[in-house]
Parts: sequence; structure tokens; C-alpha cells
Amino acid sequence: MVSKMLVPVWSNWMKRFSLPAGYKLVSAVKDETMQGVGADFEGSLVQKGNKVLLHNRLALKKRVYEASDWESFRNAVNAHKAYGEYLVIKK
Repeated sequence: MVSKMLVPVWSNWMKRFSLPAGYKLVSAVKDETMQGVGADFEGSLVQKGNKVLLHNRLALKKRVYEASDWESFRNAVNAHKAYGEYLVIKK
């Protein structure tokens, strides 16, 4: 007997950074959501007071992708990777 699991592969995390007094996030605020047949992505980057909040969620919906799934897969993975870029903070 063969059973199939339809559970997507997930990357889901939230990071919080406390900034010293007088420091500010210079990097652009981000808030993105995309859904597709191949993958979903949600991400946000914002400063609230002295806290920087960084959230990232990637869901890969399939183990084997068809050519028609490629665009949503590529867009979600590239958006996910973009949250690994540098954060710029200045005083």
C-alpha cells in the first residue's frame, strides 16, 4: 500500500530585534503576499518603536513541479530569498 502525503514544505519564522535608543531602520518597509499553484509566500519587515519585526513564510506545495507551476514557484522562492539581504540601520 502506497500513501501520498499532500503536506507542503514550509519555511516559517519571525525575528524580533531590539535597537538601541536613537537607531532607526533605513531599509524599506516590506509587506508582501503571493499565492500560486506551485508556492505561496508571505513576508514583512517593519520597525515599531525600538523593535524591528521580520516575518517570512514560504510554502512549497508540490514535490514535483510541472512547467506551468514554474512562475509561481520562482516568484515565491525569489521573494523568500530577498529577505536574506542586508538590513540597514543608522543612528
